[in-house]
Amino acid sequence: MKAISFNSGWAYAPGTGADLFNQGNAPALIPVTLPHDAIIHEKRDPAAPSGGAKAFFPDGVYHYVKKFDAPADWADKCVKLEFEGVYMNAMVFLNGDFAGQCPHGYSDFTLDLNDLLKFGEENTLKVTLYTGEDSRWYSGAGIYRDVKLYVGDQLHLAKDGIRLTTVSANSAVAAVAANITVENKGFSARDVKVLIDLIDADGNVACHDFQKLHITGGASETLHPRLYVKNPRLWSLDEPNLYTVKACILEGDNVIDESEIPTFGIRLLTLDNVNGLAINGQTVKLYGGCIHHDNGVLGAATIERAEERRVQILKSAGYNAIRMAHHPISKALLRACDRYGMAVMDELGDMWYQSKRDQDYSHTFGFRWEEDIRAMVAKDYNHPSVVMYSMGNEIPESGKAAGARIYRRLADLTRSLDSTRYITAGLNNLVGNDAVMGQLMGASQATSAEAVNAEMADPMGMMGKLSMHPAVVESTSESYEALDICGYNYAADRYLHDEKLFTNRISVGSETFPKDLAYNWNLVKNNASVIGDFSWTSWDYLGEAGIGQDSYKNGPRSFGGAYPWLTAYDADFDITGRKTPQGYYREIVVRHRTEPYLAVQDPAHYKDEPMTTGWGWPGTVSSWNLPGFEGKPVRVDVYGIGDEAELLINGESLGRKAIPQESAGQTVAYRVIFDAIYQPGKAEAVIYRDGRETGRFAVETAGEASALLVTADRSEIRNDDADLAYIDIDLADAEGCRNPGAEAKVNVEVEGAGVLQGLGSGAPCTEEPFYETSCTTYYGHALAVIRPTGKGEIKVTVSAEGFKPVTVTVKAE
Repeated sequence: MKAISFNSGWAYAPGTGADLFNQGNAPALIPVTLPHDAIIHEKRDPAAPSGGAKAFFPDGVYHYVKKFDAPADWADKCVKLEFEGVYMNAMVFLNGDFAGQCPHGYSDFTLDLNDLLKFGEENTLKVTLYTGEDSRWYSGAGIYRDVKLYVGDQLHLAKDGIRLTTVSANSAVAAVAANITVENKGFSARDVKVLIDLIDADGNVACHDFQKLHITGGASETLHPRLYVKNPRLWSLDEPNLYTVKACILEGDNVIDESEIPTFGIRLLTLDNVNGLAINGQTVKLYGGCIHHDNGVLGAATIERAEERRVQILKSAGYNAIRMAHHPISKALLRACDRYGMAVMDELGDMWYQSKRDQDYSHTFGFRWEEDIRAMVAKDYNHPSVVMYSMGNEIPESGKAAGARIYRRLADLTRSLDSTRYITAGLNNLVGNDAVMGQLMGASQATSAEAVNAEMADPMGMMGKLSMHPAVVESTSESYEALDICGYNYAADRYLHDEKLFTNRISVGSETFPKDLAYNWNLVKNNASVIGDFSWTSWDYLGEAGIGQDSYKNGPRSFGGAYPWLTAYDADFDITGRKTPQGYYREIVVRHRTEPYLAVQDPAHYKDEPMTTGWGWPGTVSSWNLPGFEGKPVRVDVYGIGDEAELLINGESLGRKAIPQESAGQTVAYRVIFDAIYQPGKAEAVIYRDGRETGRFAVETAGEASALLVTADRSEIRNDDADLAYIDIDLADAEGCRNPGAEAKVNVEVEGAGVLQGLGSGAPCTEEPFYETSCTTYYGHALAVIRPTGKGEIKVTVSAEGFKPVTVTVKAE
């Protein structure tokens, strides 16, 4: 069946009960286009029950309503409605009658509407949902992913009924096994033909097949054509070649149903302890990042362009893999990973029976896990980017025999649905070993999730000490044995240790600290059994507010920040997509960037010794604009690969220093810290190897900020509910040089065929919302996101006090 967008024409309102709209005191409905996040429009509250976990946003009940006509001829059709994600506890009603529900906020679910539709009349669809203390990060709330309507003949291709598997592939020919399921909801037998085409990127039919089918009334039949593609264009991380798959049912000369898969890739996965993970016979090392699902200033709204942009930015920074943390990935993000060559570790959830928050997934896991696994696999099956399924993250049951039994059950079901990918999980040796932990930690026992996280962030290396203990190794061994790839959260020392102890073990760093990248990446590069590293985290996110905040030896230290902390502040990119100094450092370590980099620590804390958390990075900015600190001492970080680093201030050398090759404590490999006196002008870093210069990088003092640089990511966008225009706003001097040391409150006005979908900065600690038309820049930058509302020009005007307004025009076609 062919999908039709069902995102427009909705309205929503907050509620106080499960059936607010049957009462007489319903608030006014607010028109919206899906995907939509209701929570992001709420006022943050220091007393919010979920606290910093959800960035101090409140929880609540929300109702979504859509009225639509059902033509009379639909009575002879099959009508289905797909929700790709509703957060959470969704209850769906059609014309006042219960149509279905889905408690899991990240699972795709589909409802049959025929029995409840009023044909030839207007119909009312209502979705009620509620959130509580159910997540350790910002979840949002609402119908935050796409909704699709399917209207087809009683005889049709089943939803998710086309599954394609690459059986063999080389440069001459590829064999693809297809499973095509056809359903006949009618009473009569019918004779049809089922056609399938694989179409390459140039529009050529690379393979065609058809099969005859006699199907009786009420039956479901699955066909198994074997497709051979000559001279195939194979999919890989470096060359993500894709085919469009089109299938249809012919009855006589009439096409009675059709379906399309836009991103199928021909590729073979293999895994062993000699070649590691290989795609089409070529070993790949996964340089990965963990990401949460929010899209910054858009909140949790999963609009396709937002997902695509994030993948583009991560790919340009050298990443070739993402881990979806900690729930099933969106279809939109999968399509982007297919197109740009990004491997995916998809994940079932953050808990099983033992809860981490009072109202989390643990309450429904027992009766939902089979359905949620089936939904995850059905969603992922035809996407070449998916290489691993994770059965969970930091599951408390992991260190027990009962937990190992659950791993086996989950893994067995997943393998029965998809035997072509590998099973993993992100095990944390602290979280999964309550009894052992109590024996080992003595007086410093962690008694809460926050205390556990504080132990994990301990620079003395509590995680490493505990993970290597024989009792911990023994208690987790049975759970690991249920997996194809053993995922280690913050336990890189276990890789080679366990390879010797368990000779067939293959491992991945499913979650790692950013400062440990150099050590971890050497293990990945030099050991076939270690297939990759996934840093926490590649992209900043809302919630877990302040876990990466700057702290100092003689100052207060805590897990997370108090209100108004907003983001985790622990990533290579901030929530607007701007690369942080940490991001540049990581590019240097994995050799994606060849030139060095320079960043300046906060001069206000020059006398304080930095003591960052495991997830943090010393607060730095690549800028030589430090107003108010002229003539005062500053620390300058230089990142580079080589033997020595030199720092020059206005041409005067401050000497050379040896570059550390390994991380230890607060010493980070490939980072050198210089003490300097700030004077406006130029700071320049030079790297040497064997006495010869191999690269240099400089930052210069910009003039007073007097101009606005306003840049649209594209001049033309599509006029649909999946596209967006991203507008970067920078403060610059008269010569057009960006000034990260300047701040201003910018105003954004949108005219024409678009609306302001969100506006904000990368500031990790702020009270400013994303739904206003003005915001304060952070390090001289802000981001506006525009959504089209029709065809035509969209004029975006940015202004600020003391600056000349600037207008950019984007055309929606």
